Amino acid sequence: MDYTLKEMLKKRPVVYSVALTLVIVAVLFPSAFFRSAFTDSWAQSMIADGVIRLLLGLASMYILGIIIGKSGFKFSFSSKGSKKALAASGVMFIYVFAAMAFAITTLMNTGSIHGLGEFFAVMIPRDFVNGFFEEIIIRGVLMTAALYYFGDTVKGRLIVVFAAAAVFGLLHFTGGLFSIITTFALGIGFAAAYAHSANILVISVLHALINLASGMMQVHRFGVENPLENNLSVFLAIFGVYLVVVVITGVIFTIKAQPFSEQLEKSEVLR
Repeated sequence: MDYTLKEMLKKRPVVYSVALTLVIVAVLFPSAFFRSAFTDSWAQSMIADGVIRLLLGLASMYILGIIIGKSGFKFSFSSKGSKKALAASGVMFIYVFAAMAFAITTLMNTGSIHGLGEFFAVMIPRDFVNGFFEEIIIRGVLMTAALYYFGDTVKGRLIVVFAAAAVFGLLHFTGGLFSIITTFALGIGFAAAYAHSANILVISVLHALINLASGMMQVHRFGVENPLENNLSVFLAIFGVYLVVVVITGVIFTIKAQPFSEQLEKSEVLR
């Protein structure tokens, strides 16, 4: 009997992809504490985090290629796949534009706009690597493996979407309950877009933009008082409604999605 990693993944892709994902995450979280011990520099710490996520993301790509029984991994640049991903995730771009507009306006009004230079230099590469890494792990490895089994029925797709979102939310437990709830709702949006389009590239870029926008909203890092602190209840109410809309939209697009096996054959996302 062949017990190589490749053969094990081919025979039981869901079980072993979940196990390997847990191993990768278990490596990632301790690394966050170790890198903080070696440097007090915020920028150096973020760069180190990006390098670690890049390496783990490449390993995840290899795992994904094995799971689907093919020879490798390929992003889908097809216009059809991209348009479907954009349509399913369109409501999530509202947050990106609103958050960036808020941050830029606040920094301009306080004369602190120059602080964005260093922030962008460090965080754009890091956030795009992070978006790539988390999408390959959650939507790529876990969802692809599960959707191969359950993605051809509406009920199956909904279960997979909500399960992937739950895992995504729990992985952000270090940010507290608010972070878990927020990432769970956004995770439904990401997962639904993937189930609807089988396109990881667009979702990875969107994920990176949301991370970047969220970082920009924390204007206190630029030495500026956050105006939202004076209207926190209003902000939370609006943000809560937005998350509900993301979830509802995600459910609708998951229901509308074609059987996942057919999407992979047509879009050639994976090869």
